Amino acid sequence: MDESKQILTALARLEENVKNMNSKIDGFSKVSELALQTEQSAKSAHNRIDDIKVDMTAKIIDIKKDYEDKIAVECKAREKMESHITWLWRTLTGSIISFVFGIVLFFLTKGG
Repeated sequence: MDESKQILTALARLEENVKNMNSKIDGFSKVSELALQTEQSAKSAHNRIDDIKVDMTAKIIDIKKDYEDKIAVECKAREKMESHITWLWRTLTGSIISFVFGIVLFFLTKGG
């Protein structure tokens, strides 16, 4: 009879161990599913980051082009202003020379 009790006790322990193993296997399955979901989420995040990177690169290129265009317009405007200033100085210099020449002629004709 002792032997049958030992067998029953061993079977009960074995049954308890099998239940514990089944719950651990279920836990491992849940962890595995969670790991797959996490991996998919990380891949999705990387794809979104790559998309943002492409969008930002395109925007930076557009901004750079706009900046270069504005610089070109400003350079042209500056060159135009410099040409106007050059024209103004030449005109003023010519006027002063003509004025001085006129005064000299006036004094030469009236004084002589």
